[in-house]
Amino acid sequence: MKIRMATLAVAALASAAAAHNHVTVDTASGSFGERILVKAGYYPTEGAFAISGGRLMKNGLKACYDLPETFVDGPLAGWFGGDEVLLTSDYFYLTGRLDGGDFRWEIASIVPVIAGSTRVNWGAFDEFGAFGVMAASDGATRLLRSFSTPAGDHNHDQAYGFEAAGLYDVTFIAWDASGKFVDAEPLTVRFRAGPACPSDIDPDGYVDDADFVVFAAAYNVLDCNDAAMPLDCPADLNADGFVDDGDFVLFASAYNELLCP
Repeated sequence: MKIRMATLAVAALASAAAAHNHVTVDTASGSFGERILVKAGYYPTEGAFAISGGRLMKNGLKACYDLPETFVDGPLAGWFGGDEVLLTSDYFYLTGRLDGGDFRWEIASIVPVIAGSTRVNWGAFDEFGAFGVMAASDGATRLLRSFSTPAGDHNHDQAYGFEAAGLYDVTFIAWDASGKFVDAEPLTVRFRAGPACPSDIDPDGYVDDADFVVFAAAYNVLDCNDAAMPLDCPADLNADGFVDDGDFVLFASAYNELLCP
């Protein structure tokens, strides 16, 4: 992640900007009245991402973003923070298909899959490292629940916070404040606030037989760099490039707990 260390608790969140992935808007031709299209996985390093059935997917499974660290100051002090997914509008800007649009991303709903509250805020850091809220899930109007990404915008200082630990499905709707384009279909993204649970491979909040099926298939391949496996290998629990007995020990330990976080 790239969240600024002055605002979050642990330096483990710092990494290259390439650690985040992008979701962007597009249209078919840029004509008035067209529906906004939402796309993911357009950079070569983001080939694992796709949108299927209105949900962001990674390697064919639900994309789930872990948020184990918290903001230590600012308006979200004590909230679990992250910045791995960037909702933007820049990639197709040069095509002209976004001309005339004033794009916003609305936090349309937040559903706790396991525990948690129902509040998430989206915002950005300024040049001095201070975090400002741009949208709140409990905002009384659509504008208050939305943050702006005008055509061509690519804000790498974007970040978000969840009030309490839990597993959440957050649904976003991309819309055009100028009125030229029709709202996009809803997009649901999963987040886990609190301790990470890498053994929950599917991820549905539980470590169970469904996870074991995915783990066993990867175990037979052994090498996560094998052409038959994605470079980002969720079954490689200890991140050593292989799915082997070391990972199985970690998986078995979590399996006995069943529930995570």
